[in-house]
Amino acid sequence: MATQLLDDLTAVAELLANWARWTKGCDALNQSGVACSADDPGAVCWCLRGACKMVADGSDYRTPRFRELISALESVLLAVPHYYMDCKNRTLVSFNDYDLTTHADVLHLVGRAIERCKRGDAVPAPRP
Repeated sequence: MATQLLDDLTAVAELLANWARWTKGCDALNQSGVACSADDPGAVCWCLRGACKMVADGSDYRTPRFRELISALESVLLAVPHYYMDCKNRTLVSFNDYDLTTHADVLHLVGRAIERCKRGDAVPAPRP
């Protein structure tokens, strides 16, 4: 089991556990509802990718830790029923921002990634 990855997935789940801390359309929002970077100290809610960025301590999306986290979640995303989105664009951003995606859907996706990590399922290599 990848301890850092499991810790990061769990932290994403905890960060987004309250629906008021989840958003669509940008990485994060501040208390005034203005878009900000995910690691902005004034951020109060995050999209799924923004939560990953916040947890992975990265202002750079190219860090190995962030990319592994995204890869683990996107590998689970492939199992999401087709009615959630256009199958040609199955990314965390399109999933999170899709009109029919709910907070519960996002938490379910993260929960499945946590289960896979606990089982020791292989995580695909991050995309370049």
